[in-house]
Amino acid sequence: MTERDPRNDALVDLLKNLRSRRRLANGAWCPAAGSGNEGIPSEPLPSSLATFTPPSEDVPEAIADALDKLTLIHPPKAPAAPGDELFGQEAPSVPATTRKSIPTQDTPRPRSREDRVAELELLARHARACRRCGLHAQRTQAVFGVGNPDAKLMFVGEGPGRDEDAQGEPFVGRAGLKLNSLIEKLGLKREDVYIGNVVKCRPPENRVPEADEQAACMPYLERQILLIRPRIIICLGLTAAQALLETKSTMALLRKTRHQLGEILVIATYHPAYVLRNPKAAWDVWADVKDVPDLLKS
Repeated sequence: MTERDPRNDALVDLLKNLRSRRRLANGAWCPAAGSGNEGIPSEPLPSSLATFTPPSEDVPEAIADALDKLTLIHPPKAPAAPGDELFGQEAPSVPATTRKSIPTQDTPRPRSREDRVAELELLARHARACRRCGLHAQRTQAVFGVGNPDAKLMFVGEGPGRDEDAQGEPFVGRAGLKLNSLIEKLGLKREDVYIGNVVKCRPPENRVPEADEQAACMPYLERQILLIRPRIIICLGLTAAQALLETKSTMALLRKTRHQLGEILVIATYHPAYVLRNPKAAWDVWADVKDVPDLLKS
């Protein structure tokens, strides 16, 4: 019998407790300042950067066997459409290897990178076929997540906007340029980190996702966190912070302290879209995250 990883068990136990869920145009992070600031690039950053390519092979047998036996940890709060199961019938475009269930937090984290990448791709296929809440009705495509499956730093936002819905990748519009600039300022590249959202489908008019919509999508985010196991998660915006930390606290209060999810450090800060509307908030965000490079090295 394979020995269980105690660190994985600790994170599993912690994620179980999350179940109640519910400069600027060019891409520079901070506005220009008179003095005392680091050099900040004024050139626009590319909107699409290299990401890992999931393997094209079928899902590994061990994962497939687990998928056949498990169901989502969050049952849908809204009644399913007639004839639908948890995920409904898969869309015709979804590969035949897609199953009707996904691993729960009770499913062990695959040890090999190849298996973890394969499971992330499997989850992405499920997200593209998901009909667990009303947001699926008007999406162009689900926006699952993108980045390094071995990332030590993970960003979690609220949900996709218009550009993300069109391109199928999180943070690719003006807010995405803003995030790219922050990542560069931290001494990293976009392909070094992992970026996801609380909900995978765009809410109408970019409104805040409803509690049942967040609950329907949280199994995806929980599993992403368990598979990637980042050292630090930066929550971008109040919705992401409240959902992940299960709190109703204000952003002002959440920013005053650092939070823990097991061994994972969680930092709450403003969303890049908020910074675009309120440029001075860029300095607040930088104050929240400027020590992240040192924390990742420690």
